[in-house]
Amino acid sequence: MSRQFTRQSKLRRPAQESCVIARPKNTQEVIAILNDPERFPGPVRPVGSGSGSTRCARTNGTSIDMSGMNQLIRRTADTVTVGAGMQLRSLADKLAGEGLELAGAYEYPERTVGGLIS
Repeated sequence: MSRQFTRQSKLRRPAQESCVIARPKNTQEVIAILNDPERFPGPVRPVGSGSGSTRCARTNGTSIDMSGMNQLIRRTADTVTVGAGMQLRSLADKLAGEGLELAGAYEYPERTVGGLIS
């Protein structure tokens, strides 16, 4: 069996088997996906920017593309709440626009917040 490769981020990986791709914009849509196994069969896996080096997001069930959940939800004096699909570069830019800084170093600014904490 030959292996096909797709370009995703800067890494090369085997092409994903046939699967359903869902692109929710909010938490309620994620809940609806999880509650509808007829349209969105398992296993269900979240997918961020594809910068990870493991194949844990590969599935022949449903991939949830988190990129639509990329909004800044809430900011307090010392915390921010953002969607799992927000890229680190976008978060750093939003914070810089308010005179704040994203603590820590990050070598892959295209990574999503959800991928970073997973």
